This record gives sequence, structure tokens and C-alpha cells, in this order.
Amino acid sequence: MQTKIIIRLVIGVFFIFNITAINAQVIETIGQNNNSFEIISSSEEGLTIKVTIGNYKKTPVIINGETYYSVENEIGTPIIKSGYPDLPKITKSIIIPNLSDVSASVISSEYIDLNMQVAPSKGILLRTVDPNTVPYAFDAVYNSDQFFPQVYYDIGDPYILHTKRGIVLKLYPFSYNPIQQIVRVYTSLTINILFNGLKYSKCVVSNY
Repeated sequence: MQTKIIIRLVIGVFFIFNITAINAQVIETIGQNNNSFEIISSSEEGLTIKVTIGNYKKTPVIINGETYYSVENEIGTPIIKSGYPDLPKITKSIIIPNLSDVSASVISSEYIDLNMQVAPSKGILLRTVDPNTVPYAFDAVYNSDQFFPQVYYDIGDPYILHTKRGIVLKLYPFSYNPIQQIVRVYTSLTINILFNGLKYSKCVVSNY
């Protein structure tokens, strides 16, 4: 009887260990620098920002018998688009002049390509939903021989917060080509943001 109990205990521990191993998060270093977002310069005409990626986290998941990975980064948050590659983005709010339009351009970039399969996101789930009960679904983007996202950045519409006018800037230092099974990581991405032209959307109205 004691021998059977010991055997069952060993099997139980082995089973738990295997589940942990499958879902264990791994930190991968891809450079000598830390992950960072910094403003290099700023003036009334605009600002220059730089994103540096020195490492990322990947969590393996088994889908249809194959190993895929969810990718995370400590200075980013998940894109969370159901059926699309589960990659991180970096979101920042930027204060802009009251009547200015905003444009951006990439000054410089450096990247490396990594071979791995990226799991699709399960999208935004209610707190009452157990993520383990939601199956993985692949959107049509997985049949396309191009990177997702296809852009370095996205500039949102102006908004007003108290007496300040701002925009939300989304940066995409990670992208994935599902046909080639390549994750492209921009280890360095420098973007120039210009306050130019006029845009009367969401302006602060003075009472004086």
C-alpha cells in the first residue's frame, strides 16, 4: 500500500512538472541594452523618440500538436486582436499643441529576425471567462506572406484631458510573418514626430 502511494505521488509530481514546463515563460536576450522608451529631443515643432528592445518573454502553448509562442515585453502590452498574432505593442500618450496636426517618420531602425511560430490572441475576454476554455482560432492573416503589423506606429485622433490636448501613439517593435514563421524584432527604432499644419479636431477652447 505504501509503495502504491509513493508511485502515485511521483506520477502526480511528474505530471505537474510537465504542465509547468509546457507553459513556462522564457526570457530571451537579443542585445546588450535594456528595454526602454526615451524622448531624445523635444521642441515646439515636435519631438524625437527612441525605442530599444533588449529582451522579450515567450510562453509556449501547444496547438494541434505544434508548439507556438505568445510574445511579451516588459514595456509593452498585448495587441489583443482575436485570431491575430499575440504580440506586444508600446502605447504612449503625447501632449500636442492646441491647433496642430501631427505626422511622424522613421529616422532609423535596426532589427533581427527570429524563427518561431506565434500563437493567435484569444482577444479580450470577460473576467468571468476562463481563458483555458477558449480555443485558439487563426484569422486569415495567418495565410498571408506578410508581416503583422505592417506599420511601425499608429497615431490616434486628438483627445482632450482637462486642459491638455493629446494623442495616443502606438509603436510596434514586434511583427510576425506566419508563412515564413519569422518574428521581426526592432531592437532600435527612432521616430521623429512633427507638429505641423492645422487640425481643429478636439481643441481646447479658452474662455478668455
